[in-house]
Amino acid sequence: MILKRQFSSFMTFIMRSVKFSIIIPTYNSAEFIGECISSILNQSCQDFEIIIVDNYSTDNTIDEIDSYSQEKIKVFQNKNHGVIAVSRNFGVTQSSGEYIAFLDSDDFWYKNKLEQCSKYLLNNDIVCHLLEGSHKDKKHWFSTKKLTFYRLFMRGNCVATSSVIIKKSVLKKHGGFSHDKELVTVEDYDLWLTLLKSNSTIRLINQKLGFYRIHENNSSNLLQYSSAITFLIKKWAPSVPIWATLIRRILLKIEIAKSKLRK
Repeated sequence: MILKRQFSSFMTFIMRSVKFSIIIPTYNSAEFIGECISSILNQSCQDFEIIIVDNYSTDNTIDEIDSYSQEKIKVFQNKNHGVIAVSRNFGVTQSSGEYIAFLDSDDFWYKNKLEQCSKYLLNNDIVCHLLEGSHKDKKHWFSTKKLTFYRLFMRGNCVATSSVIIKKSVLKKHGGFSHDKELVTVEDYDLWLTLLKSNSTIRLINQKLGFYRIHENNSSNLLQYSSAITFLIKKWAPSVPIWATLIRRILLKIEIAKSKLRK
C-alpha cells in the first residue's frame, strides 16, 4: 500500500510543484496521527503536499494513514535510530514545495495556519507562531516581530518545530537539522541558532495557530533534555561572550529546577 501511494503521489506531483511541503515524522502515533492529518487536509489554503516519514511503527499507525486516500499524501518508511532529525531531513529530500513546514504527528494545526503564515513569507526566511499548550510562559516573546541570535541563545527556545515554515532554499543551504545524538531533543533549537547566526530572519506571529500536545512521551525525559541543552550551550559558547555563557548556564539550572518542581 505504501509503494502504491508513493507511486500515485509521484505521478501527481511530478506535473506541478506546490507551495508547501509539510513534513510529519512519526513513530507509533496511531492515537494522534489522524487528527494531525485532518488538520492539514482541512486548511483554508490547499496548495500543499504531506510527506509522512514513519520510523517503522509497530502499532497501526500505517493503517490510520492509509485510511486517508488522498493524493496529497506521500508516505515513506525510514529508520532514524532515535534521531528525529533524520526523519525530518529525509522528508525534505522528498519534497517539491518552495516552503517546508513541520508538524509532529501528535500535534495539529488550526485551519487558517497556512493562510495566516503566507502573509509573512515573502519578506522572511522563517515564520513561526504560538501553539496552544506550549507557549504559556513565552507568549510575551511574540510581542516583537523579529527574533535575534542573542535573544534566542540567552532565553531559551521559543520556536516550536510544529509552528515553523521555512524557505526550502535556506534550509538546504545550512544542511537541515543536525544528526548529532548529543543534540537529540534540542536539534531544532540548534538549527534556529545556526540560521540566526547566518543572518536569516525569523518572523514571530503573535497568534495561536496550532496545538502542541503534552503527554508522557514528550515530557518525561528531563535528564536527556538537560544533557542536550548543556551540550548545545558548550557548542555555541565560542560565538558569545564568556559572561553570556555563564548566565545561560545559570538560567538552565533554574529552568531544570522549575521543571522538577512541576513533576
